[in-house]
This record gives sequence, structure tokens and C-alpha cells, in this order.
Amino acid sequence: MKRVASWALLLALPLLGQEGHLEGRVTGSGAKAVPDAVVIVSRVDTAWKRSILTNKQGHFSLEQLPPGLYRVQAVKPQFKPASEELVEVRMGQPASVTLRMPAERDSAVSSAEYLTTSQP
Repeated sequence: MKRVASWALLLALPLLGQEGHLEGRVTGSGAKAVPDAVVIVSRVDTAWKRSILTNKQGHFSLEQLPPGLYRVQAVKPQFKPASEELVEVRMGQPASVTLRMPAERDSAVSSAEYLTTSQP
């Protein structure tokens, strides 16, 4: 039994670290950064979902994503939501996306509503 477990571990080692990486930036009008926007990343073929806030420069980064197709959305009060459909994340290659969110005067969206984490 120990031999089987050892072989399984040895065969799995090359698969470690083969996750993908998604990075991007959220901008408003005039390419100005949108800090503290909620970026929601959803895998298209499963219920997996994760969210993250943009930094002061509007950047976000998610590592250790399983390869596949994702939908990337950004929301923030006083901005129109933005999304990018079918962003492909590949092993060992960073995927990059820029989301543009024009300002909106009457928005009832709360950022806290969108902060989620779910596992595959």
C-alpha cells in the first residue's frame, strides 16, 4: 500500500504548480483607476467563484486558479458594472483583463454584497 501511495505522489508532483494566474485593472472614465472595486471571478463550467478588491491603482491579482474559462465582473457603488466573458486561464501563463466602469449617479449596489468565496 505504501508503494502505491509513493507512486501516486511521484506522479502527482509534476502537476503541482500548474495553476493559472489572472490579473487585471479596473478603470473608470479617462482610464483613471477605480480603487476598492469588487472583482468577481466565476468559472464558467462550475459553481466556483471568488472575489477580491482592487488596490489603490485599480489592480487585482488572483493566483492558483484551475485552468479554464472564467467570467470576470467588477462592481462598485456609483459605477456601472463591467464584465468580460470567457477569459481563458492557462497553466503557467498569466491572463490579463482590463474592465472599464463608467460613472453612474444613481447606483444602489453595495460592494459588500459581492464579496464571496466558493470552492470547486
